[in-house]
Amino acid sequence: MITDQMGEMDTTFDTLANMSPEGIKMATIVIATLPIIMVYPFLQKYFIKGMLIGSIKS
Repeated sequence: MITDQMGEMDTTFDTLANMSPEGIKMATIVIATLPIIMVYPFLQKYFIKGMLIGSIKS
């Protein structure tokens, strides 16, 4: 049982060591943009209100 876990860990480390830099960059971009995409729908009304106020000329 312990040897199975060690074998799985070796496989995980090998997979991480063989990842391309482009793949890591793409994963980082996705992880960084997810919170923005998840919060935007809740704040959208404030963005629209600000754009409307800024576009009105007196």
